[in-house]
Amino acid sequence: MQGPPLTPQETVASVAHRVRRLEAQGLDRNRAIQRTAIEIGLDPLRVRWCADTALPPVRRSPSPRRRRGAWPWPPRFARTSGGRRGPRPVVLPAPAE
Repeated sequence: MQGPPLTPQETVASVAHRVRRLEAQGLDRNRAIQRTAIEIGLDPLRVRWCADTALPPVRRSPSPRRRRGAWPWPPRFARTSGGRRGPRPVVLPAPAE
C-alpha cells in the first residue's frame, strides 16, 4: 500500500468503483458484488452496502435523445429588460469596405 490510509468515505467509494467497473465490463450487479467481495476479502453484504450507498444502481435504459434546439444560445432568461422571453439576438453591422 502506498501513501496514507484511506478515509472511511474513500474506502466506501473505492469498493463501489470496483463494483461499477465490473458492471461496465459486462457482469451483472450480483456477480460484480460477489467478485469484488472475493478480491478484497470482504463480506458480500458489506460490498453491496458500499455499492448502493456510494453509487446507486446504474439505469440500463438508453439515454434520452437531445432535442434539437439552439442551446446554449440564445440564453432564455438572461438579465435584460426584454422580459421573460430573454434578450433579442445582437445583430452586428457589416464590416465597412
